[in-house]
Amino acid sequence: MKKWQKVLGLILLSLAALAMAVWIFVVPRELKTLMSFARWHDAHLRASGYVDRTPAGTRVYWEEFGNPNGPPVVVLHAGLCSIAFMGGQIQALAKASYRVLAIDSRGHGKSTNTAPVPTYEMLADDVGAVMESRQISKADIVGWSDGGNVGLGLALQHPDRVRRLVAFGANHTPPPDGVDPKQTGEFREAKPDAPMFAPVRYLYEQESPTPAEWPNLFAREQAMVFAGPNWSLEQLGRIRAPVLLLNGEHDLVLRPYATAMKNAIPGARLEIVKGEAHELPLANPAAANPIMLAFLRQP
Repeated sequence: MKKWQKVLGLILLSLAALAMAVWIFVVPRELKTLMSFARWHDAHLRASGYVDRTPAGTRVYWEEFGNPNGPPVVVLHAGLCSIAFMGGQIQALAKASYRVLAIDSRGHGKSTNTAPVPTYEMLADDVGAVMESRQISKADIVGWSDGGNVGLGLALQHPDRVRRLVAFGANHTPPPDGVDPKQTGEFREAKPDAPMFAPVRYLYEQESPTPAEWPNLFAREQAMVFAGPNWSLEQLGRIRAPVLLLNGEHDLVLRPYATAMKNAIPGARLEIVKGEAHELPLANPAAANPIMLAFLRQP
């Protein structure tokens, strides 16, 4: 081998090592999950569509993955996010031969919304309508943040539709009750063009059929989050589906509050993943998914 070939080989090897180091140490874990799902998505998407809801002009978008004959599981994303943000869970569930139904909440992702101020009860009814359209009478529910709240709402409003529920970072009353005060204050004062929301806004503008609606979505999300949900611990006690509350050690939802929720729901479990925050399902699906799957596999 000529000297220049050896030098070129060393340069290429060094560049490859540098690229790997950047990927491991610089690229945020959340972005890695989104990129992984983007690569996986098109080859595994089995079906997609919309369900018309009220008020007129509201359309709720859904996608299906996995085994069409497998046990059904509905996946619900966090506020200001979309189906893609639950990509880590969708991939794991599809690989485990579940029939995965993922939903963009009204106004999010590819869904549209014409309701002035959505509520968690409204979003739970939307999920029930999408399940009915896909001829799914009962399913496991996996939801993160707003999606976890919607899962709780579904278990309360449509108990016959929920087999088991995994709720990441869920709450049952509006902030500031039970949540980190610093993060709550930042979101309360935030504007739609705040730099901290720039990545989420960018993805919304790429996916949404109404990309100019971001400021309205942001305002409606703030209004909904600080107005609800409003379920008492006594009401949570009426939930009959097995529930797993799965939070990060440094979650937005504080541990004493989550513990009170766990104690209120008959037979519920609370699992805390060390070192993680509210972004657990997006930032570290490798830690979250085995706990989720073990719970869902129970009869």
